[in-house]
Amino acid sequence: AAAAGFQDVALRPAGNGSLKPRIRGCPAQFELNGAVRQVAAVRLEGSDFLGVRSGHFCAAWRRQRGRAPVPLQVVRTDAPCSSIAVSPHLPGELSICTLEGAVYLWHVEMGLRRLHQDGDGMFFRDPSPWRWSEFSAHPRVLTFADRTGLKGLDQRVPSGGHFELFKVGGEADCQRGERLLLSKYLGHSEPYHHLVATQFSAFVLDERFPLVPVLRWEHMMQWPPIYAHLTPAGALQHSHTVLLGTHHSQELLLLQYSGGHGLPCQLQGAPQKLPSTKECLPHFPAQVPVRQSALSQRLSVPTAGIAAALGQQDHTQTLLVFQLSEAGDLFYQPLLPQAGGEEAEGQAPTDSGPEASFGGAAADAPCRDSVHPDDASSRTACTPAAAVLYRRWLRAFLRNWKWAPTQGDLRPPTTISQSSLFTHREMRELVGSVPSSLEAACHLRKAMQEQRLLCSWGDESRAPMPPAPQGPPGELGQRLAASWSGDWAAWWLEKPDSREDSELLSSQTLHACGIPRERRQTLRRYLAVLDEPPEPPPEEDLPASQMSALGGSQRGPSSSQGSQLKRARMGF
Repeated sequence: AAAAGFQDVALRPAGNGSLKPRIRGCPAQFELNGAVRQVAAVRLEGSDFLGVRSGHFCAAWRRQRGRAPVPLQVVRTDAPCSSIAVSPHLPGELSICTLEGAVYLWHVEMGLRRLHQDGDGMFFRDPSPWRWSEFSAHPRVLTFADRTGLKGLDQRVPSGGHFELFKVGGEADCQRGERLLLSKYLGHSEPYHHLVATQFSAFVLDERFPLVPVLRWEHMMQWPPIYAHLTPAGALQHSHTVLLGTHHSQELLLLQYSGGHGLPCQLQGAPQKLPSTKECLPHFPAQVPVRQSALSQRLSVPTAGIAAALGQQDHTQTLLVFQLSEAGDLFYQPLLPQAGGEEAEGQAPTDSGPEASFGGAAADAPCRDSVHPDDASSRTACTPAAAVLYRRWLRAFLRNWKWAPTQGDLRPPTTISQSSLFTHREMRELVGSVPSSLEAACHLRKAMQEQRLLCSWGDESRAPMPPAPQGPPGELGQRLAASWSGDWAAWWLEKPDSREDSELLSSQTLHACGIPRERRQTLRRYLAVLDEPPEPPPEEDLPASQMSALGGSQRGPSSSQGSQLKRARMGF
C-alpha cells in the first residue's frame, strides 16, 4: 500500500531578495492501494481539482482553501492507464488514456465515456504503446498523442471526427528515428498553444495553424525530457517560462518564449541549464566513505516530477523551481531575474547566494535548496548559515538510512576484531624482528628517490629487467611511447590515417561504432562545424521506399498525400 499527502506551503521572503517555501500545518495523509504515477491539477471556481493516476485506477479529488481534500470518485480501467488530465474549462471533468489507445472522457457525475480507440500508430507503423491525452482550447476538443504525432478529437462531430496537429516528418523538420515523447497543453499562457518534445527537439504548436510548429528548439539534453511545466508571463515579465526535466540524468532545462495571442512567437535567449540535485554533493560536510557513498546514491536518485511557483517581492519577480526525487526528497531552487549582457554570461553573480538566473543568459550555479520530509525547514548549501541547515538534513538522512530495512546494501560492511588473532606472547616475540615505523619510512623514501623496487627487509637485490621487445613496436606501442614522452599530439597529426575525414564518417565506420542510422546525419552536421563540410550521406543510409518516393530526399511525405500512404510506411 502507498500513501498520498496534501501539504500547505506558503512563500515567504528571504534575506537575499528571493522567496522560500515554508510548510504550514500538518499534512493530510491518505492510504492508497497502488503507487502514484501521475498527478494533474487545475484551479477552477475557487477550488483545486486534482487527478491522480496509478496502474489501473484513477481518482478525482477536490480541495478548497482551509479545508481537507475530498475524494470525489475512483474508476478502474481494464488496460493500464498512461495519462490523466483535468479539464481547465468544466469542474469535475477529466480525460483518461490507456496504453491500448483508448481515450475516455470522465465526469464525476456521469462516469466514463469512450471517445476514441486506436491501437496502431496514427501516421506510420510504430509498435510503441505510449499514449497521451490532454485538453485543448475548446471544452469539447481533446488531443490524442502517440510516438508518431498528435491529433485532435472533436466531440461535436457524431462520427468522431479528428484533425491532425503534429506529426513526425518533414513538415516539422524531424530526423529519421525521431519520436514524440511528451505532449502538454499550455492553456495557462496561451489558450491555443501545445508543447511537444522529442528526443532531439521541443516544439510549440498553435491549434489554429496545425502541422507547422510556431517555435522549435534543439534542447540538446542527454536524456529525453518526460516532464514539463509552464509558468505564464507575469506582470513584470513578458515571456512564458517552460521547464523540461528528465528522469535518469536529473537534467533541468529552462526555456522562454513570448507572443502567441496578438504577436508572433519568438524565443527569448538560449535554453538555460539549471543545477541538478546531485551537484549539491560537494557542499555537504565530508563523511566516511560508506556514508559518502550512501549520500551520493541518495542525491543521484532519478527525478519523479518537477513544478514551479511564481512569486513577487519588492517589485522583483522570482521563480521557485521544485524537483521531486523517487526517494521522496523535495528540492527547490529560487531563480532571480538577471539582465542580459556580457557580465551575465557564463554563470550567476557571486553575490546572488543560492539563486540561479532566469530572464538572461545561461547560469550553472551549483547551489540547491531542499525540503526533506523528516525536516521541514528550508536549506541551502552556499552560505554559512545554510550549511548548518544542510547538516540537519544530513543527520535526518543518516538516521533513517541506518535503520531502513530496505537499504541493507548501503549499511556499513561487517568488521572483524583482530584482538584475538595473536596472543600477547606472540606479539612480544615479533617486536624484535619487525623494523620500526621510522626505519620503514626511511627505507621507503630512499627507494622512491632511487626509483627502484621496494624489496623485503635485508634484500637489496634489484628486480629483473623485462625482456627486450621483439621487432618494431606496433601502433599501440607507438602511441604509448609518444604519450609517455609528452609528444602524443604530434604523433597523431603525423599519423597517415588521421588525414582521411571521409573514412571516419563513412557508413561502414559509423555502423561498426554502433551509431544508429538516425544519428549519423546529426554527427556529420556537428563535425562539419569543426572542419570542412563532410560529404553527403551515401544512398544506403536511406530506406528504399524514401529513395523511390522522394528521389533521395530525407524529408517525409507531405500532409497532402492522404491517409493511404501513412499506413504503408514502416516509419519515419
